[in-house]
Amino acid sequence: MITGTPPQVLIVGPVTRDVVGDRRPPGGSVSYAARTAAAFGTRLAILTIGGPDANLDALAGHDVEFVRADATLTFELHEQPAGNRKLRVHARPQRPLTAADLPDGWAQARMLMLMPLLPDDIDLDSFVALNPLDGWAVTAQGLQRSVDQSSSVQHISRPSSSLLQCCTRDTTIFLSEEDISDWSQADLHTVIARAGRLIVTRADQGSDIYHAGEVYHVDASPAARVDDTGAGDVFATAFMLAMHEGDEAAARLASAFAAASVECEGPVPLPARAEVEQRLVARAATHPSATPPPAKQAPANQTSPRPARMRPLP
Repeated sequence: MITGTPPQVLIVGPVTRDVVGDRRPPGGSVSYAARTAAAFGTRLAILTIGGPDANLDALAGHDVEFVRADATLTFELHEQPAGNRKLRVHARPQRPLTAADLPDGWAQARMLMLMPLLPDDIDLDSFVALNPLDGWAVTAQGLQRSVDQSSSVQHISRPSSSLLQCCTRDTTIFLSEEDISDWSQADLHTVIARAGRLIVTRADQGSDIYHAGEVYHVDASPAARVDDTGAGDVFATAFMLAMHEGDEAAARLASAFAAASVECEGPVPLPARAEVEQRLVARAATHPSATPPPAKQAPANQTSPRPARMRPLP
């Protein structure tokens, strides 16, 4: 067990294996988060779980507490018409991650990110009780899923009770357009009203940030798409690591990191932050509306400034 001073950023979630034909590539939101943080030069504390076949290569260079389980969370991926994927749970650990699994000192992390892939991956009650100084985030797609009797993964058509449990004024919630595709306008406004910040990613249509009664749209960065898996996790991690620089700058940088990730297959090393920022500057030179992120001047504990292009919620 790893002990020591409280970490700056704590990430919690399972690693996965994906059954794709004859291949079983590694994955999991924490794997993509680890690659993103490495590109930032940030060392994470990662609490994860898996079985004997778990692949932790993507977590190298970070502090890892690995909970040994009977099985690794494994999804069978089946391509559907229109490019959609159907997921089926092939195997999963028999118990969730809980705050009791944290090494000494980790519960005092300054920032916490929960990254569930299924509704019972993480014991939410134990983590919601923590009070990280720099806030916390949830990549909430797993909270908007259910598993039927055939082990197929289904989307929940309204905000789940687990999602609403996580919505506090200190929480940033990340969801995809697919996750909220069946929500009513009232459902959307319920989450907006309860969460500190809601960010909806919309693939090549960019992302929307709902914060302080306003919404701000960020265009997607262009990319030669190879594999979209994990792009939302990369976006979320990059945004949280850069959030003290302001929502607009963080979102543009996160979009550029997500673009870099979809040009690769799997949780492989990503370009360093400086290289990604240079891509933003180069794009701004040829597309004047694509403003590069401003210089990093705000201290980590400063409230994010309001982006100039935000507009009131409808």
